[in-house]
Amino acid sequence: MAQSSDLTHWLFGRQDLLQTNPVLWIDNLAGSLKWLCPADIRKSIWTMDRILQLPEVIATGIPHHKMELLLQLGWISRIPSSMPEQERPGVVGLVADHLSSFVVPLQVAPAGRWCIDTRLPFRAETLQDQYAQLARFAQIGDFVPERYCFQISTPLKQFMEGPSMDLAAFLATMVNGFEDSKGIFEACCVLAEQDLQGNIRSSGFATEKLAAFTREFSGGSLLIRPMNCQHSARYDDSFANVWKIATVNDLFRRLQTEGVIHALACRRPISGRDVSTTIDRLVDLIRRQRRYRDGLDLAERLSQHEFDNSVTFRLRQKILDLRCQAERHLGKAEQAVATAYQLCEREKELESATSYDQSADAETSLAASLFDTHRFEELLRLLNPWLERCFRDPRSLMPLNRVKIQNTYARALIATGREGWELPLETSLSIQREIFPHDVPRTENYLLLGLIRSGRLAEAGSRIGVPQDWRQFQPMSLWRRAFLRADLARCLGQQWQVEDMDSCEEPPSGCARPLAFYLQSTARQNGRNLDDRVARFDRANTLLTIDIKTAQNKPIESLMRGWLNLLKTTIIGDQLLFQPCIEALKNEIRGTRISTVADNSSKWLSQIEQGPTEEAVGKIVDQLLVL
Repeated sequence: MAQSSDLTHWLFGRQDLLQTNPVLWIDNLAGSLKWLCPADIRKSIWTMDRILQLPEVIATGIPHHKMELLLQLGWISRIPSSMPEQERPGVVGLVADHLSSFVVPLQVAPAGRWCIDTRLPFRAETLQDQYAQLARFAQIGDFVPERYCFQISTPLKQFMEGPSMDLAAFLATMVNGFEDSKGIFEACCVLAEQDLQGNIRSSGFATEKLAAFTREFSGGSLLIRPMNCQHSARYDDSFANVWKIATVNDLFRRLQTEGVIHALACRRPISGRDVSTTIDRLVDLIRRQRRYRDGLDLAERLSQHEFDNSVTFRLRQKILDLRCQAERHLGKAEQAVATAYQLCEREKELESATSYDQSADAETSLAASLFDTHRFEELLRLLNPWLERCFRDPRSLMPLNRVKIQNTYARALIATGREGWELPLETSLSIQREIFPHDVPRTENYLLLGLIRSGRLAEAGSRIGVPQDWRQFQPMSLWRRAFLRADLARCLGQQWQVEDMDSCEEPPSGCARPLAFYLQSTARQNGRNLDDRVARFDRANTLLTIDIKTAQNKPIESLMRGWLNLLKTTIIGDQLLFQPCIEALKNEIRGTRISTVADNSSKWLSQIEQGPTEEAVGKIVDQLLVL
């Protein structure tokens, strides 16, 4: 007779199935033996009996209920005395299709970074999103479950897809290391999926999946299923506990009752490695996915957490910097300025342990926040020493920091109508063409705005051109270039438009504002009929409203919308509309929490209130349209 391992491999091949779904493996084996020995059932039974006595088969711990059934059916002569008790699997996944169904053991271990078996159908980002939902539910100020990373694998060699295992994987990581004194999670499965609103629905093939679980285990400790799922309700009696949930918050409440959330929140102070992990998540949320609310929520929770001594000053500064970025994008301009000032003050306190670059990086973050609040004079005073250093000793600063300093300084000069913006921008372009070519269009846009605002229209026309390859443009830069091209045509008394932008109903992420700028510029071009002009102003205001709604507070956009309404009224020429429009604008000014912006708008309005004209209001709008 062949060696036992050879026989095992020859007859059934898939050792992973023996390890993970032993009852299914035995059923497949029985089917194979019947096919191999169709005329001699005794030979099939003899072969089955011999195989089930093999040490590697006994070691897997085939369920006792299955062995008893085989004994009753006469397929085996005895149950091996050395057969171990079947191990309880913890939280498992379940997969099924029209042909077969499997239990998917989830092997979870803490790790320094996320590492998920590529055969499994979920990704780290999905689990981190569920952690964020849990943190919002728990309302514990310093609760940062995103700090944890896990290695998740399965011995089942089966490729899987779909969202049906997301909650099971989340739960498996949640209870990892949890002292489950009640044994409630020792044999648990989840038959539920979450939709975008947090509601729970049944996963597909619910009957087949639960049949697989009860096939492999005589009973489970916990079934988590949707409230009104008749398919999974039929298996309730197979589990010691059943959680019927309608929303993901119902699941969180159950975990809270069992003490899982408290145990997770009360673990050790956060370490440097934990902070680095969380910062990676912050960078992904804020810079890649542009999910600024989620990023700010995480940054605020992380800032409140107790740190141990391994959390360095640089890591703490990075948290502040990312928090400032999220606040800026959400229109929380004053908060962003306060955070940026804190960043700078802490950098100054470090003295010998910092560098020119690190100080410059902190102060350019502050300058960007000051720009958002239109505190241009303060910005220019802040960056002037750094600009001098860029030209006097350029090698003392990294190229990226020189670009940020020069661009921000030049933008403030353009916004205040000063000269001197051209040299910093040209210097930035020379750096970017060599090192950061993808950023060239953005700086070119700043340069073009300066030329248009200073009346150098011929130069702007010669430089704006038609790019040979529009693919070099990121969406934001592309749409800003279209605005500048339309604004140049307006200043020249011409018409110019882009059919794709005119018909665009849903601009790319972050492009609502430049599309609104483009539409107001085309609305002000000579030769357009009144209905077209009014329609373009209305669309611009709608887009600004969308931009405001995507953030909690966008004071500049709110005021801009008021000024555009007044500009539209001057074009319509209906005197009866002036006063209501002016009163609405005054209300916007009173509601603006950025004092500089409110003061400027109050001053401008007092100058034109008695007789607003298209030209006078248009000049004010141009001052608000900064890039």
